[in-house]
Amino acid sequence: QAKNIITTIILPQYKKKLGRWAIHTKDNNEFVGWCGLTYRSDPDEIDLGYRLKRSAWGKGYATEAAMNTLKHAFEKLNLKLITGRAHIENITSIKVLEKIGMQFRREEIVDECPVKTYTADNPFF
Repeated sequence: QAKNIITTIILPQYKKKLGRWAIHTKDNNEFVGWCGLTYRSDPDEIDLGYRLKRSAWGKGYATEAAMNTLKHAFEKLNLKLITGRAHIENITSIKVLEKIGMQFRREEIVDECPVKTYTADNPFF
């Protein structure tokens, strides 16, 4: 099963130079979460995602990490469009997506979860 996950999930992400990166605090290098880009085949898109420890909430880490990840996607990877989603009740995460310049597109069900979907277009295209 581990080999299947590596072959079907991890390697395709790696080949596209996508993945998740650890978020550490600047002051003491404490791990507080991750942020990254993943390819979703259904629908065909690149998804921006992040997860932080509860103790790291409300400190701006998600916004800083998401902004830098979006910048990396556009400036280094030359990706055309990035999608971000948040559970419809996760107001804080929705605000992160809005702060980094993503535009609301629609509400939908993804992986059996009600979400708000946002996108950002590469300004260099």
